[in-house]
Amino acid sequence: MKSLIIGETCLLKYQLTRVGIKTDPTDIFDDMMVNLDGVRGIVENDFKDLLSPENIKNVNYLYYPNHGIWHNKPINTKYTVDHDGIYSWDVCSFFHFDVQTQEAYNSLTRKLNRAKAKFESDEPLTLYYYYRKHENQDIEKLKHKLELFLAFVRKKYGKHIKVVLVTQEQGSSRSLRIDQDDGDFYHGHFTTLSSWIDIDDNWDAHKDNDLFDTFFKK
Repeated sequence: MKSLIIGETCLLKYQLTRVGIKTDPTDIFDDMMVNLDGVRGIVENDFKDLLSPENIKNVNYLYYPNHGIWHNKPINTKYTVDHDGIYSWDVCSFFHFDVQTQEAYNSLTRKLNRAKAKFESDEPLTLYYYYRKHENQDIEKLKHKLELFLAFVRKKYGKHIKVVLVTQEQGSSRSLRIDQDDGDFYHGHFTTLSSWIDIDDNWDAHKDNDLFDTFFKK
């Protein structure tokens, strides 16, 4: 079964690579900042316009409101959406790439084609989504959106697709709760001592590698 990360940040790229689930080359969403609403639109449109120059603008965006940190990064304005205000960022951001250079554009094109091919192949697919903690976070609404997205992509591509959701909160102790819905929707909710959303070196959640090891063994 193939694996594909669909958001929201590059945290899952680190974790899935570390545990050996992801061994193939980078796909388009691995190093992007994009939420499920943006991904839904991209897939509905067969990945069209994601790399269209007319949709990509360098935008000075407040990525870390708690610290007042803005970054001027290339953003696809067509797929920068947040229909319900439940995401950390509404951006569809090529945060690690300068898409105005031909080399970066060619690299992203290859990544896009790889992701599209995983959807279009006959091989079953597991989608991984990290719902980044936010003051307006609504996990139940996000889960409903993921269920709708799962039904949509199954119908669109006519094959077996599963979803793995990762959510996190900080607490006074560490724990992992795993929910499973009929074997096709897994939700791992992590309670950790450290933040995964701040600007320190734990952006990749490496301080909780052991919890991820437990989760991915299930």
